[in-house]
Parts: sequence; structure tokens; C-alpha cells
Amino acid sequence: MNAPALLPERATDRQILTYYGLPAVKPSLWGGLVSGYIFIAGVGGSAQIIATAADFARDPRLAPVIRQGRYIALGAAILGAPLLIIDLHTPQRWYNMLRIFRRTSPMSIGTWVLMSFGLSSFAVAALQYVSGRLRRPSRTMQTTMKLLEVPAALTGMAMSTYTGALLSATSTPLWAAAPCQIAALFGASAMASGTAALALAGQCRGASSEAGRALDRIAFLASAVEVVLMLSLRRRLYEKGVAEALGDRGSGLAYDFGAVMLGAGVPMLHHGRRILRPNRARRPSMMVSLAVLAGGFLLRHILLSAGNDSARRPNDYFRFAGGPRQ
Repeated sequence: MNAPALLPERATDRQILTYYGLPAVKPSLWGGLVSGYIFIAGVGGSAQIIATAADFARDPRLAPVIRQGRYIALGAAILGAPLLIIDLHTPQRWYNMLRIFRRTSPMSIGTWVLMSFGLSSFAVAALQYVSGRLRRPSRTMQTTMKLLEVPAALTGMAMSTYTGALLSATSTPLWAAAPCQIAALFGASAMASGTAALALAGQCRGASSEAGRALDRIAFLASAVEVVLMLSLRRRLYEKGVAEALGDRGSGLAYDFGAVMLGAGVPMLHHGRRILRPNRARRPSMMVSLAVLAGGFLLRHILLSAGNDSARRPNDYFRFAGGPRQ
């Protein structure tokens, strides 16, 4: 009597290439909360960078940008920590991340970056608030703010880009295929989103025209770099054979029309026109700033969703890894 076959007698070519239809790696559990955290972290980090650069420019007309950037950075740190803790499911895991520092773990590094950014941003924003209530802030207070804003800006740079390294450190094919492109793209998108948040704050609080022109220049450069990097990322994924998840009808349309065109391309043209014609009315920029923010969140959410989808596709993993081992 023959023993029952535990495996198919002859695996077809499709079965060999697809690991019998089973995923070779597990998709991550990251969803909308992590997309929101990555987006908020980038906005806050870039706002702090812009505020610090404006402060070192020593231009009194940029004072609203400095003040609002520091407050936006603090708000992002306050919102980002709960989102990360909720994703970890328990505050105990957050505590364990802080208790032990692992220099080889992007998650551990990111936890310490967020903590350092939050503390330095809180200190700078608190001094900003107190100095704003005084007629003549002391020289010591101003010097202290300048000293504290440097580490705040440095950790802000890390906040804008480390999440790309965090994704690329996994075995998910779409993320691991383009580590440099994703980190650089997150940084450019964060700068564009941070500028958009500052522009919205300026619209509500009445920033000077010089501040608006400075933000236009930053937004134009950030959006232009973002468009180039998004196109470069898609090409890189095609070269690595893992672009199918991003090329699906839903994800592909959202990426091309939502993230690339509405979130970066149209704002780039808008800010370029305003640089060339600075005397035009500024009211329409509010809608453009909202489009940049929506596009920044959409970009991150699409890449997270497409990455998880690529992990469910055995062919993506084997093409990225060089084919299944016989």
C-alpha cells in the first residue's frame, strides 16, 4: 500500500517560482497608525529644521516662521509618541525600547531619536513661549535657545529620514529593494510637508511677505526633488522586479495622480510661478499647502500598503532575492 503523498508528485514551474503559492516572508503589521506617525514625524522634524535655519538667518521678517516652526515641531512630537505607543500595543514595549539601546536596530534608534527630538523641541518651544511674553528677553535665554535648537534640528533631520531606513531594514521586498531612494524620498517629502504646514500657519497668523517668499523657495526645491525621487523609486523597483505591488490599479493610480501629481508636481509648478511672479495674490496657496500635506500622507500610506502587498507575493521575494533555491 502506497503512503499518502505529503507534497505534489510533480511541482509545476509556477509552483516552484511561487513557493507553492505561499508567501516567503510575513507582511508587517504596520497600517494607518504607522503611516500617520511617519508623516507627522517628518512634518515636525522639517519644521524644526526650517525654524532653526530661519533663526540663523538673523532676519526679523522671518520671526513668524521661527516661532511657528518650533510650535509645530513640539506638536508633532506630542502626537507622534502616542501613535508609536499605540502601534506597539503597550507602553511597556516603549519603556523596553528606551531601557536598552541597540545600535543595530532601526526601531531602537528611532525610539531614541523621537525621545531626543521631543525633549529638545519642548525645551526650545517653552523658551520661545516665555520669551514671547517678555518685553526684553535676557541674552542668556536667547543664547540657550540657540544652543538647544541645534540638537533639535539635528534630531529633526533624523526624524525626517530614519523611518525610511526602518522600512528598508525589513525583509519586505519593496522596501528592501530601494533603501536609499525611500529614505531620501521621505526626507524630501517631509521638507515639502513641513513647509506646507508653516505656510498654512502663516496664512492663519498673517506672516510677512518675505517669510512667504522664503517658504515658496523651499517648497519649490523640496517638491522638485520629491518628484525626481518618486520617479527614480518606481524605476528602481522595476529594475529589482518588485514593482507589481505598486503598479496595481488602485495603488498605481493613487501613487501617480495622488502622490506624484497632486502632492508634488502641481505644488512645484505653483511655487515656481509664485517665485517668478511674487506680486500675485497669495490666497490660493492654502489649497496647495493642503494638497502637499495630503500627498505626503498618501505617499507614505501607499508605500506601506504596497510593501505589505509585496510581502504576500512570493514572486516578488524570489525575484528580489535572485530566485528560489533548488
